[in-house]
Amino acid sequence: MIEQPNNTNDQNNESTPAAANSRRSFLTKASVGIVIASMPAKSVWASDGGVAQSIVASGHGSDFAKGKCIQLLSHGFWKNQDSRVIPELNLRFTAVFGPLTSEFVKSPDTVTNPILKRVMSRENLYDSRAFQIVAMYLNAIYSGRTLDGKNITYPIIGTGGQTFRTADLFAKHLYTQAIQNSDYGTKLGIIIDTYHSGKFPITTCTK
Repeated sequence: MIEQPNNTNDQNNESTPAAANSRRSFLTKASVGIVIASMPAKSVWASDGGVAQSIVASGHGSDFAKGKCIQLLSHGFWKNQDSRVIPELNLRFTAVFGPLTSEFVKSPDTVTNPILKRVMSRENLYDSRAFQIVAMYLNAIYSGRTLDGKNITYPIIGTGGQTFRTADLFAKHLYTQAIQNSDYGTKLGIIIDTYHSGKFPITTCTK
């Protein structure tokens, strides 16, 4: 997740509606490319009813979720969750995504086959691509749920016309994109930051 600058003047400027809308517009433009690029062309332009086009046209995430706000949570949130509540945190990265190749590793880990929770908790060992695709995966499978008072809305998985029919297909797609794009982690961080759950007014769905 991209840290917000701790600058009093910037915070004051962003408190005005105009500044908030301007920043949201900037972040949306920055993230639109990765939203489009992260979905298979056939799904986006043919079978999903123009999800990516709706995001671009609306300037926010509401059309993507059929009128609801897109609400995402960062890897910082997910890594601090209890694996008894979020059992997927105990899944092995390799089982969900694929081998931990050099694209995902900054420094060798003493654990050769880490679980998802560990990958998100060891930013010094893993590239942002690794922990950001885990965060997006969890956002997708927990879409429609509320955890610790935070709503999650990211309806990209399902059999009702969503972009990906299963979580496995989405995970494999994230993995492929991460290998092919060195800045994928940064861009996913922008999306999560832009549409972070409860982040008002930056991510409001009101036009």
